[in-house]
Amino acid sequence: MRTSPKQITDVHFETHKICSRCELEKPIRSFDKQKLKGIYYYKPYCSACKSKRHRENNPEVRKSIKARGVRKYAQNRLQVKLDLMTHINQTVCKICGFIDVRALTFHHLDKNNKSFSISYGFTHCYSFERLLEEAKKCDVLCHNCHNIIHSKLLPIQAGLHTVSHDKVN
Repeated sequence: MRTSPKQITDVHFETHKICSRCELEKPIRSFDKQKLKGIYYYKPYCSACKSKRHRENNPEVRKSIKARGVRKYAQNRLQVKLDLMTHINQTVCKICGFIDVRALTFHHLDKNNKSFSISYGFTHCYSFERLLEEAKKCDVLCHNCHNIIHSKLLPIQAGLHTVSHDKVN
């Protein structure tokens, strides 16, 4: 049940007020002032509840909050990538043995079994467990070997990649 707002002049001695949304008692400075017909009142809800409601009802704010989370996750991307590779016991390129994690990628062995690409999972902030489940379906390859496989110049045999020493024209 809503009560009528108290005039600031009547509550100048009060130091705390109960928020009508979260129902917590908070310091009076946690409530915004509102001018109505030339008289100042304290709003019935605290600033924290106002912000929370604004975020929930405003899609642009939700998108910017998600974008900040994506940026933060991207900063840890190399570490998460290395953790994934360590969990599946593949920290070097399966074909050439290249070891720099910045140039290593995940190659799905079976396209039919692929739920999403690992990079898509990074971009959309999938949980580590979900990324790990998908990474177990992959081999770790360097970008060069990965590109060669996708250009069909390197033979693939039963999930194990072998380097062809024949010259390719």
